[in-house]
Amino acid sequence: AQDQPKKETAAKPATTSTNTINDWKSKEEQAETSFIAGNFTEAEKQWQEAIALAEKDNSLNLAETLNQMTHLYIKQKRYDEARASLLKALAIREKELGKNSEKAAETQGNLALVEHKSGHDLEAEKLYKQVIETKRQAKSASSLAITLTNLANLYGEMKRLDEAKVLYLEALDLDKKAYGIDHKESAQDLFNIAAMYYQ
Repeated sequence: AQDQPKKETAAKPATTSTNTINDWKSKEEQAETSFIAGNFTEAEKQWQEAIALAEKDNSLNLAETLNQMTHLYIKQKRYDEARASLLKALAIREKELGKNSEKAAETQGNLALVEHKSGHDLEAEKLYKQVIETKRQAKSASSLAITLTNLANLYGEMKRLDEAKVLYLEALDLDKKAYGIDHKESAQDLFNIAAMYYQ
């Protein structure tokens, strides 16, 4: 029924919601570009504008921006602001998508990184393990490799080298299967393993 031809009519103007979403997406892309270029002041301004747009009618877009903006906060060591943004994003994603969704796990992984960088090692370890379990169930290999590496880095700093080695090797195995041994991700895994032995 959907494929039946219809009489041509004048195009309707986009709804406010569609315009808002398009504006949000544009601001998100601008912020990402500014951040990558190292223009952090402009990136923060653009992310704040994206937040204002998303707050109008799309909670998942809001969660996306809150999650992305924490990369700026982490870069600038503004860990309290990063934590607040991530907790808000996590609450939205868990409500809308479920506690075991990959998007919720992504936010938890970023939250674990904030706790790690803040020196809250036990809380970071707990969060990393939760994220790893969710990603294993979701069979999200490349994303899992990142979290395995982050937890291995934490264990390395805690001098729990045997546990770190197991995680680094698993990350290497996943990246080799996904990208091949000559890819930069696999090379980074090999570097991590080698560096661990020189601690």
